[in-house]
Order: sequence, then structure tokens, then C-alpha cells
Amino acid sequence: MQDPSPWNSQQRRKWAIPAGILLLLVFTLASWNSGVSSSSFTSSTSLSAQDTAALTNATRDACAKVMNKQKTLLFDTFSEVFDGVRNIALISVPDHENKGDSAIMTAEMMLLSTLGINVVYSCGVKDYDLEALTAAVDDYGSDHFAIVFHGGGNFGDLYTREHGLKLDVMSTFPDIRMHVFPQSLKFRSDATMQATKDVLSKLKHASIAVRDHQSYDFAMKHFAHSGLRVDLTPDIVFFMGFRPELREHFGKPAHDLLLFRRADGERTEWSWAGGASSPDFPKPFVQSLEAGGKELTYKAGDWSGDFDITPAEKGDGEQSHIEFRSWKRFMMGAEWLSSGEFVILDRLHGHIFSLVLGIPHVLIDNKIGKLSDYYSTWTSECPLGTLVAPEPTESAVRAAYRNWVERGQINGRMFV
Repeated sequence: MQDPSPWNSQQRRKWAIPAGILLLLVFTLASWNSGVSSSSFTSSTSLSAQDTAALTNATRDACAKVMNKQKTLLFDTFSEVFDGVRNIALISVPDHENKGDSAIMTAEMMLLSTLGINVVYSCGVKDYDLEALTAAVDDYGSDHFAIVFHGGGNFGDLYTREHGLKLDVMSTFPDIRMHVFPQSLKFRSDATMQATKDVLSKLKHASIAVRDHQSYDFAMKHFAHSGLRVDLTPDIVFFMGFRPELREHFGKPAHDLLLFRRADGERTEWSWAGGASSPDFPKPFVQSLEAGGKELTYKAGDWSGDFDITPAEKGDGEQSHIEFRSWKRFMMGAEWLSSGEFVILDRLHGHIFSLVLGIPHVLIDNKIGKLSDYYSTWTSECPLGTLVAPEPTESAVRAAYRNWVERGQINGRMFV
């Protein structure tokens, strides 16, 4: 039984959070220790309560270890990268409905705050102001200032506007410290790769953080030089740590299954589930999971939409209230994922959100290999996520789901 709307009006929450509460939430997420404690659990399967708790605690411990290791690596790496920096210009800040980019932005601000670094200028792709950035460089341009680029998956020619802005700013200020938050590198054009190499070769003090081995090998082969540091780091969202208690904030999941299929240029066709273009999608696949058991409720779609961003919160300019909007979109994305007991997804930040929140899920790789690259580099040791690759099949996805059911870690309760 499908919820017909991507955002159920009965489930939506209004994130008009007073400033004091917002700061408290940010402080809670930014605290170094996760404070996760064991809980008692009940199960609707034949497993004993003791066995179920043991399985659950093993999952919790394995994933907490993975997350805390990555959080520590992010802190250590950027403590070195930003050594001596006190003020920055933050370039290519996102202000759109992609919840993954908003989570990245929120984590970047948390890290910068932890390091005691101030953002004195920020801009998105649409509102870049050369005169304003030049003024910031003139005011702060010394060893204590740097130009920093928002992270994500837009270093290369998949997203030409974002990458073009990077090259423009780097070309204009080659003598200023330049740092790129964790990125995935993808180039389809040799000409774009060469143009990028030419710009990077002129930088005097720069760094690029990349979030998978494939991107690291590419950067070391084509871009590395004496003035450019290349670091292999996790996605910066992992600076939030392991936060299953945040999922509990949303209450009991409304659906047995969430089929989270991205709708943009990186989408896959989900042919293994009958094809996303089929008028019956994904009903036949869901029925195959039921296998004579109870009818499963499900929701299918993407997390696009800015339904809870009010005109007042948008403010009078691109950068007005940007940190709050990013936080709010992150929470909207967290609520979207938390609406399913089990998630099948093809978005990298769907995977990352699910790990942060403690949600079991299956990863369906996209056409550029972004999910499998990241999974093999960082998250394979956390059992919450199961990668079905290189070619997903209905039987493989069904087996991953049934594995969770049979272990007693599905059917209406939290998993970690």
C-alpha cells in the first residue's frame, strides 16, 4: 500500500525552531562523543530477546566504530589543512532543495565552528560577487585567510557551473590559500581535465580533499604538485557522527519500505524492480517481498521539494539565513528517510544519511559508480548498508531485505 505523495502532510513537521533550540540541537550534534547507549528491544520474530539485543548491539558497535573513526580523521585532516587560518571566504554555497548538499553545508559549518574559523564572505553560484570577494581578500588576505570551496560531487564536468566557478576564483586569486572540502572527482572531457590541471598548477598553497580511492588516484596522477596537497577523507557529513537518537525524534516509521530513487541526471532506471517508468512501479517488487506474509506499506520517490522553507526564511538575498535553511533542509531529509523501516536507495547521501541515522538499507549504484566507490572506500564495515553491485537484481535486493527480517531487526522497531 503506497503513500501517494512524496511528503505526507500528516507527517510533515514545521522546522520553525527558535534560535536557542536550534543552537542546542547544533551543539548536541557537534559534541565529540555520540553518547549512544544500549537499549532494550522487542522483536516480532522467533529470536530470543537476548539474541536480538546482541545482534542489535553488534550492529551499533560496528557502525559507531566506523563513524567515529571517520569523524576523527576529518577533524585531524582539516586541523592540519586550516592551520593558522582564522577567516575564510566560502564559495559555491548551496541554496537549493538537494538535502545532501544541505547536510554537507551543515557539517562544514560545524567543523569550521569547532576549529574556530569565521566565514567572512560566502556566495553561491548565482550570486558570486568578484568585487566583494576582492574586498575580503584585501581585508584578510594573509596567512590567516583562505578561500574554501563547498564539498560534494561537483568537482569536474558533471556540474559545469559549479566547477567553472571554482576555476574562475582560483585563476583570479592564485596566491591566496585555497582549500576544497571533500569531493568526488568526475571528468568526461579531457579538455576540462586539462583546463583544471592548468589552473591548479598555478596555485601556491592549496589542498583538495577527495572522498574515494578512485578520486584520490585521479587527483594524484593529474593534479598533485608541490603547492597542492591531496587528502583522502570521508564525506564531511560524517563529522556529525553516529546519531541514531536523531531518528527517534521522528517517532515510529510510517512505512515498511522507502524506495528512494533520485530523479535527476544521475538517476538509474531500477529495471530490476520492473523499471521506474512502469505504471505499476514498484508494486510487483514489493509484492515479491511479501511472499505470502503481511501486506507491506511503502513510499516511492525522491526527497526533492522545499515545502517547509517559508518566504521569511528565504530572506532578501541568496546568503540571508543560509545556515538555517541548510539545517532545515537537512532535517527534512532526515525525516524523509526516517519514514521507512527499510530503505532501498541510489543516492550517495541517502546512504550517508541512513548510516548517520541508523537505518538499514540497500545501495543501488548509479551510472557513474559514485555509491560503490564510496562504499568500498569507507563504509563496507558498517552492516547497516548492503551494496548490490555491479548489476542489481531483484533476487539480490530481496535477499538483503529478508536478511534483516530474519535477524529480527525489522518489523516496527529501531535497528540500532
